[in-house]
Amino acid sequence: RRAHSARIRLRSPRFVAPGEDLAVRARVTNTSPVEWDAAGDGLAVYARWLNLDGHARTQRSAETPLPRTVEPGETLTMELSVPFPEKRLPMILMVDMVDDGLNWFHWVGSRPAYRLVWPGPVRRRNGSASGQR
Repeated sequence: RRAHSARIRLRSPRFVAPGEDLAVRARVTNTSPVEWDAAGDGLAVYARWLNLDGHARTQRSAETPLPRTVEPGETLTMELSVPFPEKRLPMILMVDMVDDGLNWFHWVGSRPAYRLVWPGPVRRRNGSASGQR
């Protein structure tokens, strides 16, 4: 489990319409003493939505495998497209590294990144925004 240490920083809009994708840029740094082997370790950046009370709303909303091996101390910038739930409630986006689709890094002490996202105006078919709820 020595490899399960990461620092993640997020950039994304604070508002997104329910049902639309949130564009997220994640800067992921390998803070472990060992390299992350993209071909052999099955590592990926995963995102999921939490309710405001911290309970998982989704198990996995988006995932992006590492594109290449990452050395200790090295940082990668990765793009994720995360569908926002159909609810008109604010949600917390949690982004973390996952090993083989099973082991979230935060289970062994690494810290995931969090971002509060609010539901924005619903987009009409003609592209204009509607403030109706």
